[in-house]
Amino acid sequence: MKPPIYCNNDIIFRKLSFLIPVIIIQIFVWTGCFFEIYAETGEEILKKALSTEGMLDFTGTSKTISYMKPYDFSNEANVSYRQHGMCRMEYKGAGASNIVVINKDNSLLRYDRVKKIVFRTLAEASPQNTEDKKKLLFENYKVIQEGEEKVAGRDTYLIEVSSKYSGRPYKKLWIDKSNYAILSSKLYNPDNSLQLVTYFTSVDFNSSVPENAFNVPREVRIIDISEGPKKITSIDDFSKHAGFKVLQPGWLPPGFVLDGIYTYQCQCGVEMAHIRYFDGLTSISIFEGPKKCPRCDEGFSPRTMMRGRMRMGRGCSPANCELLEQSGENLRAFFNSGTRFIIIGTIAESDLDTLRKNLEKNEGN
Repeated sequence: MKPPIYCNNDIIFRKLSFLIPVIIIQIFVWTGCFFEIYAETGEEILKKALSTEGMLDFTGTSKTISYMKPYDFSNEANVSYRQHGMCRMEYKGAGASNIVVINKDNSLLRYDRVKKIVFRTLAEASPQNTEDKKKLLFENYKVIQEGEEKVAGRDTYLIEVSSKYSGRPYKKLWIDKSNYAILSSKLYNPDNSLQLVTYFTSVDFNSSVPENAFNVPREVRIIDISEGPKKITSIDDFSKHAGFKVLQPGWLPPGFVLDGIYTYQCQCGVEMAHIRYFDGLTSISIFEGPKKCPRCDEGFSPRTMMRGRMRMGRGCSPANCELLEQSGENLRAFFNSGTRFIIIGTIAESDLDTLRKNLEKNEGN
């Protein structure tokens, strides 16, 4: 009498021998799928890159090209980075080789090696503000990994950062696969034209930069300059001081939040209010000032005309303002009652028109 089939060890062994290669193949397939599913996303790569900024020691040569009018330029610099946000840029080329820019301890130093003068700008760093802006970026923008490319001989991830809303700029970043340093970036207008390009032509992550490289010689003359626009803490107080009512819009394009309200002084010396909104990548600036520039409207006798020319910025006149030269961005300029309004921002034309109508109707705050 034959034993039951389930007791036949020979048959069981032969069946297992057949299944083992199949199981091994499935393990490889499943493992491959697992790693593919859990590969880093574009958002994860960008978050690591942002957390890495200012935390690496390396040197290199970088090039920057701006296509934004009237600030179009091109420059090349030898760059040195050290942990905790230290950066030294030695510019190259005719007319710029004597300039060194150093960023250290919340100070921006512009060192002229020929004149032996340092212009120092102080600025307060706000870690919370930086984190809030990062959060805003990921709320309003999609981050997609588009592939991998080489930059300065390094393997990089290519990612695109594009808005969830139409009519806004987008950015492409090339991020080092080994240490997440950003080696190149391109900022595009909504119509796909380039605004700004930066990239490294060479880079060395094995170099050690001494801390004294971020100091300036003791014998140089240091001149402290304004830290930039002064933040307004009370709109009502500024309105009384300036002689016109500062108005905030009652509507904003989706994703934008108030970044700050500042004083802006045009080149003819007139104070304006600058209200800035931010969505994580791009900004909207609303400038408000007196309808008639008291400096430019003095009259045009030979004496006052010469004095006005010395004070006015390019394009500044009783009818216009130097801010109208911002041709690289969408712009709206208009008058309402006794106030001049200028809205500047790389956003959809329809959003600019809605902002203008909102302010014209005094629907703001």
